[in-house]
Amino acid sequence: MSSRKPGYVVGILLLAVVMTAPQILAGAAAGYVVYMTRSWPFPTPPGMGIGRGVHNMFSSASLWQDKLTLINDTKAADGTFDCVISMKDPETGETSKIELTLPDGSHFQNLMFGDRLWLTRTGETYEVVDGALKESPTVIPVRRVREHQRFLWNGDPAIVEQTPTGFAVSIAQNDAWKLVGNVVFPDFGRERSFAGSSVPVTLAPLFSPKSSIEVYNSGDDLHVFLQNDGRLLYHKGLELDIEQSATPIPTVISNTREEGTVQPVGATDETNSIREENNDEDLTGWSLVRELPAPENKMGSFAYGLVIDGQPAALIVDDVASGNAVGHIYQFDGTTWSESASQRFPFGSYFFRTLTSRDGQRSYAVVTTTTQMVHAFALELTGIRKIKGLDRWQNLVLMDLAFNGTFPLITLVLGIVLSAGIWILMRWYTKPDYEFGTHTVKLASVGWRGIARLIDLGLIGVTTVGLGWLMTQGLDWLTLAESLNLHVDHPTVRFALKVTCVLAIWLVAVVSAGLFAQAAWGITPGKWLCRLRTVRTSLRPIGFARSFAREIMFFVDCGHFLCWTPGIVSIACTGCRQRLGDLVADTIVIESRSLK
Repeated sequence: MSSRKPGYVVGILLLAVVMTAPQILAGAAAGYVVYMTRSWPFPTPPGMGIGRGVHNMFSSASLWQDKLTLINDTKAADGTFDCVISMKDPETGETSKIELTLPDGSHFQNLMFGDRLWLTRTGETYEVVDGALKESPTVIPVRRVREHQRFLWNGDPAIVEQTPTGFAVSIAQNDAWKLVGNVVFPDFGRERSFAGSSVPVTLAPLFSPKSSIEVYNSGDDLHVFLQNDGRLLYHKGLELDIEQSATPIPTVISNTREEGTVQPVGATDETNSIREENNDEDLTGWSLVRELPAPENKMGSFAYGLVIDGQPAALIVDDVASGNAVGHIYQFDGTTWSESASQRFPFGSYFFRTLTSRDGQRSYAVVTTTTQMVHAFALELTGIRKIKGLDRWQNLVLMDLAFNGTFPLITLVLGIVLSAGIWILMRWYTKPDYEFGTHTVKLASVGWRGIARLIDLGLIGVTTVGLGWLMTQGLDWLTLAESLNLHVDHPTVRFALKVTCVLAIWLVAVVSAGLFAQAAWGITPGKWLCRLRTVRTSLRPIGFARSFAREIMFFVDCGHFLCWTPGIVSIACTGCRQRLGDLVADTIVIESRSLK
């Protein structure tokens, strides 16, 4: 066969590979991003679950120098690491960057304690001071602890972590971590009455997965919040029980830091930071912010400790499961907690992150919906205020993906060029005529067949989308997407279901009409415009069964619109220019004018 000439066959294979490459490269780029970030960086399709890509990016940011900060390091050609510290003012949106060069080796881990920032890896630690690197003793904790479990104790890095016997506090001094004591808590084995609580409450077992602790710096004070089985408790300053301490520590408390002593933080005349006794009657420093309602599912109410204007505060978010999350600000007057402000968050709000500045003057909430729409709020004692400082925060993951997406675009353009060349080669190297008995007809070229198919798909898509557009005027699409992801009943969901049923009926009707037209007359709207016709190899009408089988096989020919190799190779390398659907249905596509 002339179609087997080397130049023609090589051209056909190149066209098939190039037309498939955009989809392969796009999938590879997406897979690379997902692998590197361990998250899904794209908006979640409605009804397909709740994505965490954008939320994860914001969850790695912290307030440093009162700005939301992201740290990214990339390996340079010389083996060193280029570290970029990107900072954005949450209020104004003003951005700034600090560019650093790190020694060669492995990637660095960043750790923030209060308002101090370290870049660490095994055997090396640097602190970022005035925009430059300064060698520093190691501050890598033995175990990884969450952000709000890291704080500064008289300027030294400190952590509080859960242990089998309680919550232990360790500080970094003289190039090593030292355990200084366990946090003192109320008696969790009996009922207790807290100020502002109408009835006594029995606290759940302290050291369980339902318990967690957070410590916030605010000037020279420490604010401690304890989560315990749906309750949020507060204490000013850390009270440590030296009786349970694994390492002896001085019992002399001074107002200034001295060599070899541990300076109390947040201590008052009434309550020392370090206690030698655990008398229950003296544990009056703890207060109950509010009990949370029992969750109907894993999306219950969320509680977060804060510091606003230098004073302890709390954000409690209710009704998350319904999609109508409401945030409540609580403030402390020294004895009791009371609600001072509330605000309904955007519908579908699901992920919440709070950040407090080092000086304890400002707190923020970054709220992400199920479709990864990100909103930022300033948390104030008098209200919850929407801010736009984060609206234009660049999604580095999507930027990387967009860069990788240029390659599929280039290959698509190259595919169009190759298609034109193959069209010309096909006219040179393949037999354009088909003979059956005394009849001779002209076979359709791959170019006109492609144009006819695009017209058919375009008409189906345009009419369906147009009808859907007319029926959904005024529909809140974002609310619909959030409702589907949250699996909650909402009027938009019921309306969308009705629209979907109507569009499904329309789609079936349009496709069926095309199948019947092709079965009876061998044409579709696209083939009629391009003056083509589908007939059996005996040049008779194909009938509905063959028409149906031929169109079903189209999804094999085009690889469900992901890979066009089967159809291209089949048309180009068969004597009658038949794709796989034509071979199954025993049909050919001809120029209608040649059929007498």
